[in-house]
Amino acid sequence: MSPTSNTPMKANPISLASLTLVRANRDQTIDAERRSFHEWGRGLSLSQYLKVHEDLNTHTHASEGRLSACHMLRLLHHVVGIKEGLPAFPVEWGTPPSREGFGNGKFSVLYSDIGPDFYETCGPSASSPGWLAQNSSEVVWKVDRVMESAKSSAHLVAEAELEIVLAKDAALIKQEMAIATVPCCSFTANNGVNGYHVQRTLMRAERKKYPRPDIFGALLPENDRQPLAFLTWTPGGPTLAITRFRANSESLPALLGAAKKMATINGSHKIVAWAVPEGLQEACKATGGVIQTRNDHLPCIHVYDVHRERFEWIHNERPSNALQLIKLATKPRFAFLLTTQATISHSTRHTQRSPF
Repeated sequence: MSPTSNTPMKANPISLASLTLVRANRDQTIDAERRSFHEWGRGLSLSQYLKVHEDLNTHTHASEGRLSACHMLRLLHHVVGIKEGLPAFPVEWGTPPSREGFGNGKFSVLYSDIGPDFYETCGPSASSPGWLAQNSSEVVWKVDRVMESAKSSAHLVAEAELEIVLAKDAALIKQEMAIATVPCCSFTANNGVNGYHVQRTLMRAERKKYPRPDIFGALLPENDRQPLAFLTWTPGGPTLAITRFRANSESLPALLGAAKKMATINGSHKIVAWAVPEGLQEACKATGGVIQTRNDHLPCIHVYDVHRERFEWIHNERPSNALQLIKLATKPRFAFLLTTQATISHSTRHTQRSPF
């Protein structure tokens, strides 16, 4: 065909089997971060943005290969999922990816900022669904309208105490799930997982020349009715975000009182908690909370189960539990993929597994 011809050229379709995916080296990773800066810089200079990523990668939540995506989303199922929970690898996709060191995942999750439908199309085969959206509710309290307890004996939790509290919480989660009567799964926030938010908060304070935050939660004295009652949060900014909580209708007002006090000190206008259990929602309303549905950060789950049962994802308060940021070439947004310790319960069967 002549270069000057007006006849449109027919594009040659690219065979997926002809493509090879390799892990990015350091220079390529930095280049990818430069490309995402325009969308996600949020007031930072380019050098500050790159420094934040570099610093975050040195902490526990980014260790052992976490915080890196090795394969595109459809292929990812065939890396992390147990084989008996997957369809045959499609021939038209070429050579199956390596499963070395992985392949024991019972489920995987992500948070979608591009609606509920896109990631559902990213399944392990052309005809299989991918990640399904689940429970995007949240409770919002306006700080000046929080109905708190008249007396609060809450102990304010410093950074150094967080791991002790969260380790106790993790042990209770495993005990509760061991006797669960419905299929469910959960992530725990200990072992440096919640530290992701702590480090981001400290970096933000340093960058904006704010006083260094030193309080990241509140803890009530133990009693027979509830042996452990606490909140953890990220201080600073217009919103005080609750990253993990364990409370009942009796302990919630006292814990919210501590959160309100911290929000007021830091100039926050609202307090937000995600995925509050149904049994606690009325107590949230009684303390001034408003239950609503989010349109972003939608929690999505894919279960690698031969019976394709729908598991309930519990204790899903924030993408707090050690996020992995997956940069998508097809969309100028991020998805958050959790890659840390997980527990899964099927009736009375309890197993601890790492999906990555």
